[in-house]
Amino acid sequence: DRSVFRAMEAVNADGHRFDFFAHEDEDPAKTPFRPHLLAIQDLFSGMIVGWRLSDRENAETVRLAFGDAFAVFGPADEVYLDNGRGFASKWVTGGTESRFRFKRKADEPTGCLVAAGCRIHWATPYHGQAKPIERAFRDLAEYIAKHPAFAGAYTGKNPQAKPENYASRSVPM
Repeated sequence: DRSVFRAMEAVNADGHRFDFFAHEDEDPAKTPFRPHLLAIQDLFSGMIVGWRLSDRENAETVRLAFGDAFAVFGPADEVYLDNGRGFASKWVTGGTESRFRFKRKADEPTGCLVAAGCRIHWATPYHGQAKPIERAFRDLAEYIAKHPAFAGAYTGKNPQAKPENYASRSVPM
């Protein structure tokens, strides 16, 4: 029940790999990749308050997305995270009491979320319902990856759903 929260009291974050091929703007001849969207969602309103696009999910992208969100809306009190390597990085969550990945060491750097005063909670592994942002990703996937501008770049949801024009082109990042 989201009514127990106030705006920016709690956020959740996750990454989504899009179902289309993209290439770097500078060199379209390079191998195309599937871009990742890292998004932060306010749990009270459901609004995406910060996001970044990247060629892969990593700690740098996580830090930048949280920086964008906190610069505009202020830091959140509670942060619900996926347990991927980008989120569990010491640069993001270093100094927390528990992490699913990596051992806590006395000399590790303080992560940006810990420094901002956020309490960190980890989503249950392999349990998509633990992160409300998954619903937003489902809508984004429908409207972005299947947009007519991405015709030929769309990969399909799974290997059995490949379109006839699979990998015939890629779109600029």
